[in-house]
This record gives sequence, structure tokens and C-alpha cells, in this order.
Amino acid sequence: MPSARSALAAIAAILALAALAVALAPPAPGASAQTNGAILRQVQGVLTDANGNHVGWQWITAVSSVVHLEGSDVRSASGWSAARGEFTLALPDGAYRLSVWTDWGDACAMTGYEPAGGAPNAITVAGRAVGGITLVLSGARLAEPRWIECDITEGPAVTELRPGLNLAGWTEAGADVAALFEAIPRLDRAYAWDADKRRYRRAARDGSGDLRTLTPGMGLWLTLGGAEPFTWTRPALASGGLVQLREGRNLVAWAGRDGIPASEAFAGLGDALVAVWHWDETAQRVVRAERPSNTLRTLAKGGAYWVDVSAPREWWQFAPRVGFLGSFTPARQVELRAAVRSVVEFFARHIGIRVPGLTVQFDAATRDGPCAFYTAKVVYLRCIPALAHEYNHAIQEYHATIEEDGRWSHVWTRYGDSQISPLWMTEGVANYWSHRYHDETSEQTYDGRIRADTTAVRRIATRLRDLERDLSIGGDEPANYSLGTLAVDWLVNHMGEAAVTDFYRQRPSHPDWQSAFLAVFGMTADDFYGMFEEHRAREFPPYALVMGSVRGPGGEPLENVRVRGGRWGPDGEDWHAVTGPDGAFGRPVRPGSYRVSFTNAPDDDCHFGWYDGDADLVSRGGEATPVVVGDVDVMGIDIQLSAAPAELASALCARVEGVVLGPDGAPLPGIETTLARQDSLYEGTWTDQHGAFSIVAPNGSYELRLYDDSCWLGVYGGDGARWNERGRPPTITVADVADVSGIVIRLTDTPEALTRGRC
Repeated sequence: MPSARSALAAIAAILALAALAVALAPPAPGASAQTNGAILRQVQGVLTDANGNHVGWQWITAVSSVVHLEGSDVRSASGWSAARGEFTLALPDGAYRLSVWTDWGDACAMTGYEPAGGAPNAITVAGRAVGGITLVLSGARLAEPRWIECDITEGPAVTELRPGLNLAGWTEAGADVAALFEAIPRLDRAYAWDADKRRYRRAARDGSGDLRTLTPGMGLWLTLGGAEPFTWTRPALASGGLVQLREGRNLVAWAGRDGIPASEAFAGLGDALVAVWHWDETAQRVVRAERPSNTLRTLAKGGAYWVDVSAPREWWQFAPRVGFLGSFTPARQVELRAAVRSVVEFFARHIGIRVPGLTVQFDAATRDGPCAFYTAKVVYLRCIPALAHEYNHAIQEYHATIEEDGRWSHVWTRYGDSQISPLWMTEGVANYWSHRYHDETSEQTYDGRIRADTTAVRRIATRLRDLERDLSIGGDEPANYSLGTLAVDWLVNHMGEAAVTDFYRQRPSHPDWQSAFLAVFGMTADDFYGMFEEHRAREFPPYALVMGSVRGPGGEPLENVRVRGGRWGPDGEDWHAVTGPDGAFGRPVRPGSYRVSFTNAPDDDCHFGWYDGDADLVSRGGEATPVVVGDVDVMGIDIQLSAAPAELASALCARVEGVVLGPDGAPLPGIETTLARQDSLYEGTWTDQHGAFSIVAPNGSYELRLYDDSCWLGVYGGDGARWNERGRPPTITVADVADVSGIVIRLTDTPEALTRGRC
């Protein structure tokens, strides 16, 4: 099964190449990508400016934003808007985020489309064409083109302005103050409070005054001329809901949910909130709310409020959008939304940040592919405990790509093929904060998790510097993650927790991560590697090595033979290694007693037999000679096969094949199927997207055991259902190297129901 981080690395690489290709050489107008031979549906719309004028010849792209049911492949399509702003993209089924490569404005909002619950900030293509989309470019013209992501607005801000004095908020992207007078034809004057200088700035229709620029989240006093009211409608973008509060009084806009209870809206400010004032239209005066829930019960989208705080705060007004794919009960949805709030508030307390424009996607429909990852402003989760880890990846990207006005771009558009940070640090920082979160919110202590990381790291000899771009080196990716976590733990202990976060804040001002590392930590990466390896050798050195070799019948070295160590006794842990070009293998192994066995290349995984103390192999585990590992390297585990691996596989092993179905008869992908023999030989795989499995095994009698995400489901009973009776279940027998096929297992209930309360 591919790991979450390997999938993320592949996604980032594909998107980086796609973005670079678009930037350097856009194809002719009307061009569109076709992906994997899938059926393509038309997605149609029009591109306009804030005044409704059509904008032609801008490059529009759609990139998949969620994992599809058939896997985690990244899909995209791009094309020009025509002279009248119309655009058409051809896309297979999936969910997509839209972006525009343009200098026409610095913000893009999407209207005319109602997002699906499973993908709340994306276009969902599902079996038919999608039309009626309008992409609205707004804000200041740019000096040069760049990618502008189009957010689906949750409804515009609408404010009824009365003749005379009004209090309202600017919820759009930054713009010249002239845009305000264009939007409100009878506006005479506007005033904004400068919280730094503690005075008002003024703008008038004739161009006088010192208020020149409108910034997201700015509160405004507006003087409307004439005798009739005016309805002011404008987008409420995520950038308008990220408000920086200075110590003291601030006049700011509310761009979040219309009608939100005031107590909920101000909860994120905590003890720093001193007082709130709001405009009483009837009395035409400002009224102080002793408590936000007292005289001020709800907040209006687009409204403006005086907020007094005792210390600087970042007021984030949009909670992450939360989507659900598959079946989640209402009660479970409430629990998961609460989990999102818990994680967001944890990082707000400890790092002082709430990431804007984020979607959290919970998936109970997809059973294969990565169980958790972050990409393209989407946290995707099948493994719920990974929420804090993946949310921290969003924080890393936000800090490293944030623009001056609070908007953020993507890694691949800002950095291209260079990295925000080395992969060991990317994952180590996320693991560090995830450990901290679980320490605070559960019984899993930080120290306990670090001890588990230390144990994992002792079973690898991989150097930290080798994990800058690839965490799969050495074949033990989880242990490599742990190595990165211990490296970050060392940095925190020596440089302080704030420095780790500051690295990502400072990264945009440096040409590469190495120079940012030097600026933040005061040492080069090479110096750090040296100090950390000394610390590692002293505090958690690798276990003793188990070394040996595999040769063919003519004495030739055999590459890619898998060596497996099965724990035999109370100590140790299962391990594996793979022979290199010289036929040799070697890896650190936790002290204990092991039965060592050999299989061919992972593609077939035919088990050849167990080590018996000399160059030959035995076919039964009970006849194996135990390999005892202590504090001293164990050498000489050398064997010579009687035939070439392919010949042995043909002579020794057959396939056991079948399909796993749900109670409704639908195929179940991602179910682990394992053949278990009495002598502790285990062979297994996962069902594919069609619910099918195929396991290679030598002659013998086996139980066919089923697991869902390592949680026990049961044993195949031989009658098409899982075994749920007392006594021993029937066995599957492989004899005379003949395939066993046609097995159909139909579960009595869904995997979620069968494992609920046990895992």
C-alpha cells in the first residue's frame, strides 16, 4: 500500500511540473488535458471583473482537490477564456479547485455554483456536465501575472446603507479606495481607523484625504448622500476574514457566517477580548456590549465592529469547511466537526494561527489509497487521528507562501521544484505538533510517543541527511518519519519551540531552505547533521546488525530477495530486509529470538523456506534454527538456493484468489486478507478497487483472516461469509502447487460496524 507521504510527494511533483509547464508555454486556446482515457465532462463558465465585464484570454486551470474513489491520482485540465470570457474545461468525474493565471486582479471568487457536501470548496463533476459558473476577478491590477485561486463564496456580504452615517466592513481583497466609490455611487466620504497611529484616515469622492488603500477586514464609516437607501452587495472572501488586531481599539469587518452568535464569533480571542462596540442604527449611535452575548447577540456578514483587545491577536473568522464522503451519521459528523475545532484552537493557542480557506475532507467511501494527506488547501482523512499532523502541513504551507495582504499561494507556484523544507523536517515538525496535540487532548503523552519514535529509529541505520527528498530510503518509512521527529525534538530542545515555526515564516525571504535554516537556527544544515548524529549515537544508537547473503545454485549473488525475521519469543519485533546487487543484506534488529525466512521479489512473494543454521533451507518453521540477537552484530546468515528464484516460485507456490464483498454485494477495496499457517507462516495482501485479492503461498493448510486497517474482521468460514462460530474455522489447502480460486466472501455487516468499539 502506498504511504500517505509518498502520495503527497508524488502529487506535489506532478502539480509542480504542471504549473511550470503552464507558466512557460501555455498551449493554444481551447486546449484541454485528457486524463487516463476517462469519460470527460464539460465544465463551462465565464470570467468577469467585479463590474460584470467579460475578461478574455486568461489561462484557467482545474486541479483535483480530493482523492477519487478509484485512487489518489491527480487530475487537471486547463484552457483560455475566450474573447467574451467564456471557458470550457473537459474533466473526468472528480472534485476540482479552479485557478486563473492573470494580472487582471488579485482575488477571484466563484459564483453560480452550489458546492456538494462532500467537496465544499470545489467543483464536483459526477456523471454530467457542469455549467453556469462565473469566476469574478477583483482587487488591484498586478504588475505581472500569477496564479489566483478562485474561492467559492458562502454567500455575499449585503449591507443596507441609509442616508447619512453608516458602519460597514470591507470584505474583499485589497484595492484602491476608488473601488469603494465605484461600488457605492452616492457615497460622499469614508473613514477608516488607523489602529497603529490611533486616528482616522479619510477619503472623499473628489479624491482628497489620506485613505488611499482598502485592506481586507477593514471597518468603515460611510456617509451616504441622497434620500434613498442603497443596498451594497460584495464578495466575502477568506482574505477579508483574517483580521490582525492591534492592542487597544480596532475598527474591523466581519466576513464570516451571517447571523453567527456573537459569543461564538469572539470565542477565538479568549481572555484578550476587553470590549466590543456595535452600531445601533435606530439610535444612530455606538453601543458597548458588556458581553458579546448581551446587547450584541449576532453578527452580520459585512458589518463592522469596534473590538478592544489587551494584546495583539489574529482574528480568524472562517472555520475550515468540512466535507463528508460516504456514510457518516449525524452524531458522527458532530464529533468530527468538534475534532476540527479542537485542532484549530490548539494551533491558535500555541502558534497563533488559524489557516484561512481550508477544507477538511473526511472519507468513509474510499477504501484504498492514502489514509491521510494534505495538498491544495485540502486536509484529506480516512485516518482521523492524523488530523493534527495534516493540519500542521497546511500551517507550514500557509506561513511559507503567505502574501503581504494575508492571501496565500501554493508551494509549486512560489517555489517550483525547490523545497519549503527537507522532507525529514516537513514530517518531523508535523509529527512533533501532533504529539503535542495528543499529549494535551488524550492519554497519549508526548514523552511516550517520543519513546516509541526512539525505539523505531534504533531499527534503522539511515542517516538524517539522506532523507531530504525521499523518506522511503532503506525500506522502513515509518522509522524514517520517527527519525525526522527526533531531529525536530532536538531542535526544539536546543533552539526553542518558536524557532521551528519561525523557520516557515522566514522561508519566503530566502532562496533555499538551507539559507533559511542558517538564519533561524544559527548553524548550517551540515553542522546540525553532525551534532544530531553525535546525539543519536550517544542516546539511541542503531540495534546490532543482522547480516548475511543469498546466492544462486551457481554461487552467483541474488539481488531483491526478501529476508524476513519473525519474532520467536516474548522479545524483539518482526523485521525485513532486501538483498542488494552483491546478494548481501544487513539491518539493525531489536534484541530477541527470530526465525529467519526468505522469499522472492515482492511482486510474487513466494516463500522459499527458513534458515536452519547452514546454507540450506527447511520448509517448516518448527525446524528453523533461531537467530538470537543481542548487543553484538550477528553475521553469517548465508544461504544458497537450489534453483533460480523464478524456478523455485514456480515449483513451490500457487495463488489463492477471491473477492470480498459488503453486505449489499458491493466490492470492498482495501481489506487486508492474510493466509496464516500453523507454523507461523503468514502471507497476505489487500483487496483492490474491485474487492479482489490474490495471495502467493507454498503448499499447506491456511486460515484466511480478514482485517480492516489492521482491525480484526474475522476468518473466512468456507461458505461465503466470515467465520463467527465457536471452534476452529475451516482451512484452505494449497496442494501440488495448484491455484485456489473462486473464493467469495460476503461480510455480514459493513467493516465499520464489525470493528466499531474494538479499534
